[in-house]
Amino acid sequence: MSATFAREVIRVQRATIAVDTYERKTYDWTNLAADFEIQRCTVQPIAGSEMFDTAGQQVISRWRVAAPGNPDIRDDDRIIHAGETYDIDGAVRQWPSPSGRLAHAEIMLKRVS
Repeated sequence: MSATFAREVIRVQRATIAVDTYERKTYDWTNLAADFEIQRCTVQPIAGSEMFDTAGQQVISRWRVAAPGNPDIRDDDRIIHAGETYDIDGAVRQWPSPSGRLAHAEIMLKRVS
């Protein structure tokens, strides 16, 4: 990841997690366990999709984020960028450089509207 292009900021939000009576995780986004920014990121759009069902049109927006180093981002966190809230789609991936050091983390985002 080139530092020249890494000029964007993302906000990471982590919900408080509780377990219900059926041993399922529930996420409380009104009472955040963590809320912080990560600077020097790149955020790029990737192919999305549109679907139509009986309720109407559903648009899925997708973005790829490259964040520096080993950021404290979990797969069940939310990312806020440019005023929009996104879910993390899949696992946060760590990418090493040719020297073996960690180059950046890649995070795939999804927003359904």
